[in-house]
Amino acid sequence: MPTAGIIPIRIIHRIFFLSKGFSNKMGYPLIAQFLGTGNQIANVSCTILERLLDEARNLLGKTATMEERYGLGGANFFDDITIIHSDSNYFRKHYEASFDPELCAEPRSKA
Repeated sequence: MPTAGIIPIRIIHRIFFLSKGFSNKMGYPLIAQFLGTGNQIANVSCTILERLLDEARNLLGKTATMEERYGLGGANFFDDITIIHSDSNYFRKHYEASFDPELCAEPRSKA
């Protein structure tokens, strides 16, 4: 993997001179919506974004315009499956895998 793949998305936005307004109002929210990363999207590695763009090229197929093929063709990836963790004990130890009422806030107003 190229070393550029470890660069956070916020740095890539700066490299391409995207304004903070564009990044905060358009770039981050749209990417976060697809990835489900919430407020941490600026710190996510751009490798994930590259993977999504390469997949977009495959989905467009022969209907892609010349500009779309050029813009989306910067990285080549292969179909693969990676299982990082399949241990349920690991998930319970490191993540909130079930509902915990103690984590809920008390209501501030009457419903």
